[in-house]
Amino acid sequence: MFLSGPKTTRVIKKFCCNNLVMELEEVARKYALKNAVEYSGECNPSAVIGSVINETGEEPGTVGKVAGKICGQVNQLSLEEQEEK
Repeated sequence: MFLSGPKTTRVIKKFCCNNLVMELEEVARKYALKNAVEYSGECNPSAVIGSVINETGEEPGTVGKVAGKICGQVNQLSLEEQEEK
């Protein structure tokens, strides 16, 4: 049975957007941790955004929002915690 209609379309779009955000968060976390460890525990959001865009090809606005959030989380960790992850 194939479902169609506006409600189904909204569910599919939400699912796709959630998957994209989760993928971007994973990639951003990888680069944020790497950057933070290289620079004494403080990651640079601009460097992380550039790396994520380079790897994923996603739009800067979308990447910027996700990477900014992840960089904030990573910067709250101690250097030891960053190195463990």
